[in-house]
Amino acid sequence: KELEFDISNSSLRYTTGDHIGIVPQNSKERVRQLLQRLQVDGKTSFYLTSNQQNEGIPFPCSASQPVTVEQVLTQIYDLNS
Repeated sequence: KELEFDISNSSLRYTTGDHIGIVPQNSKERVRQLLQRLQVDGKTSFYLTSNQQNEGIPFPCSASQPVTVEQVLTQIYDLNS
């Protein structure tokens, strides 16, 4: 699907090759249901690290900060695919 954005009256500038990332979030209810089904405490925290060797691949969060299971299921993992 193609979407067009009118940025003519903004301070944004477009150069060929630029792109925009749209990152939806999973609903709190869907995350709650999954946590309940898995019997996992969403407040459990851990460090998320990447095993990717390519430095050009963006990582969804700072590996120096702990994340919660709830954060990962809400903001990083796509529950709708």
